[in-house]
Amino acid sequence: TAEVRQALEETLAIVPAPSGPCCAFIDAGVEPGRTYRYEAAAVDGAGRDGPHSPAIAVAPRPGPVLLGATRTAAREVTATFDQAMSATAAEPHRYALEPDLARPEAVVLDRGARRAVVVFDRDLPDSGLVDLAVTGLRAQSGVPLGPGRLPLALSPLAPPTRLLRAEADGVDLILLHFDR
Repeated sequence: TAEVRQALEETLAIVPAPSGPCCAFIDAGVEPGRTYRYEAAAVDGAGRDGPHSPAIAVAPRPGPVLLGATRTAAREVTATFDQAMSATAAEPHRYALEPDLARPEAVVLDRGARRAVVVFDRDLPDSGLVDLAVTGLRAQSGVPLGPGRLPLALSPLAPPTRLLRAEADGVDLILLHFDR
């Protein structure tokens, strides 16, 4: 058998001796942002430790974070993440508005996969406070996003600015006129 120790103090587990060239141990209770150190030693039949391997330090990758949610059109909300997200972020069933005002019917990820435009089945109201909830998303690195929820204040959308005309004003100048 072999003994695996975390942080050179606490014995985590006694694992069976490897039957082949490889052996593995999974420490499932780790927290992002904390560094863990591990060492291993063989244990004889009487329970005595052999020489310990040099300690190896490892830190779990931080999970993705839902940074913000913004209403971008009558039926659209854009969610912004701090990391590139996997294809799970393009699945509509992973998003919900609470209270349930509309159901997501499509999601489009931007090229960098850090923004998801969620398209709903009907126009959202012009006022109110809702939560955008997300579940089951993963970053491209494979690290899961914990259940995320962000408040979203709904307000009337400003009409788009329109380009009315453009004119050349000299050799190196173009003048653009807008409606506001």
